[in-house]
Amino acid sequence: VRTYRDAVQDSGNALERLFCGTCGSPLYCLGGDFGRTLSVFYSALDDFGRDSLQGPPPPQVEYYSKDRTAWVTPIAGAEQPKTKPGTDD
Repeated sequence: VRTYRDAVQDSGNALERLFCGTCGSPLYCLGGDFGRTLSVFYSALDDFGRDSLQGPPPPQVEYYSKDRTAWVTPIAGAEQPKTKPGTDD
């Protein structure tokens, strides 16, 4: 696992982006919402629903929904902010 510090955010706070050092796949981000959140990339999760009656947790936020490609549908039940929550845009 490798880390990249990304200081260019709409909110002005920096994120620590953690990713696979072999293939570059994003895993999770630390420091979101000024240190109050941890964002896990859904693609980084195992198929844990296979052996679990609960299944995977539903997504809670879909960031940058204003930039969604027309053929991609919104995630039902997820917050749809235009940018990161906490910004005025």
